[in-house]
Amino acid sequence: QPILDEFFLQFGTGEIDEIRSRSSYYNSLSWDEVRFLHSNGVDVGSHTRTHAYMRPELGLKRMQEEIFGSREKIREELGKAPDHFCYPNGTRDDFCELSGRLLREAGYRCGLTTVLGTVQNSADPFELRRQIHISSMARFRTVVAAGKQHYRNF
Repeated sequence: QPILDEFFLQFGTGEIDEIRSRSSYYNSLSWDEVRFLHSNGVDVGSHTRTHAYMRPELGLKRMQEEIFGSREKIREELGKAPDHFCYPNGTRDDFCELSGRLLREAGYRCGLTTVLGTVQNSADPFELRRQIHISSMARFRTVVAAGKQHYRNF
């Protein structure tokens, strides 16, 4: 949550609502859009059912519902269960040994974090690190603009 709070502080009052009002691509994808992407070779992964953080205090039952439920919903919609899982928020505090164990049990091949770093051969596949880091709103806007330009025909 602190990262998201910092992110939103970089916008002026009403700016986010104004951007959303003229930019439909900030909305969530519909299942039809996800099916279109999937049918055109985009690998669709899982991210829980409700964006719950996979912290120990979430508890076994709720964590199972988030992990297994998300995978099953994607299987229902796309005809194929996802192989990859991306932890919501994804910092070191947002996943735990139990979440990694449940991802394995559910049939995922890996779990992606937002922990900065490179993946070593000895890395736990359910705690993969990343090199991607968007450090400022200006950089974020540049990335979004580049993506919009690249995918404008979508």
